[in-house]
Amino acid sequence: MFVVGSSKDRPSTNGVARIAELVEIEGLPTDVTSRILSNQWHDYSDEAIQSAISAISASDTPASVSSHPYHAALRTLSSAVHNLTKIRREMEESLRLIQEKERARRRRAEELMKELPSSDRDVARRVMQSLFTDDDEGMHRVERSQSHMVRISSA
Repeated sequence: MFVVGSSKDRPSTNGVARIAELVEIEGLPTDVTSRILSNQWHDYSDEAIQSAISAISASDTPASVSSHPYHAALRTLSSAVHNLTKIRREMEESLRLIQEKERARRRRAEELMKELPSSDRDVARRVMQSLFTDDDEGMHRVERSQSHMVRISSA
């Protein structure tokens, strides 16, 4: 699960439901979890937080979890942070492996390019540049010029 958006974006109902699947608090209904996760708590004033928490009534949270809605909200948010942190670590490890494989492919391609005749190396170098782009490529300004060849047609 990967969540992308700005702090101004309201999560979609479907997105909140997918995040709520990551958060399983024993005895806490999924709809309560979804309501807790759909709030932008960091943007709320103290009064808005109190109002939103009071909307999580004691009947929504079973006694096995807690009779106080703050506890359910804290458990839900803590569980979401824990699970998303775990997913982030897994994604970072996957990215590291992908980058390592990319470097190995690049080294192998450079070795193969050295085996080419000198006449083919320029073409191979250009192909390599297009396949293995540098991160700072956006900073380079590339301008293409028109061909100087002119076609003359006879009538």
